[in-house]
Amino acid sequence: MEAHQHKRATRLQLKQFLPVQDTGSAALLGRMVDLSVTGMMLICKQEIPAGNIFSVEISTPAGHAVPPIKLQVESVWCRVNPNNTAHYGVGFRFNEVSGHNLALLELLMQEPGIQH
Repeated sequence: MEAHQHKRATRLQLKQFLPVQDTGSAALLGRMVDLSVTGMMLICKQEIPAGNIFSVEISTPAGHAVPPIKLQVESVWCRVNPNNTAHYGVGFRFNEVSGHNLALLELLMQEPGIQH
């Protein structure tokens, strides 16, 4: 099992860029462009250095069965978006995901119209 822990989780590139809100400030942190059960990548208007921890809410698309998902995340990398240099791509790792939230993430990843 230990070797499995080092394997990268399956990542989905999203067709719909889901809004992710910083619940501490109520501000939009960014829009999710890819998702796995261990983390996500956001496109953000501001640079977010590695090591920042946020409580976030992932807004799910209207009309979908999955409710908004609240998680604690940590930024692990940040780089200028090559397609739009006014934005940054930021990678986040999910911290201590409950079984309930893990099930919601897995459901979200299976929702029709979410993935590319």
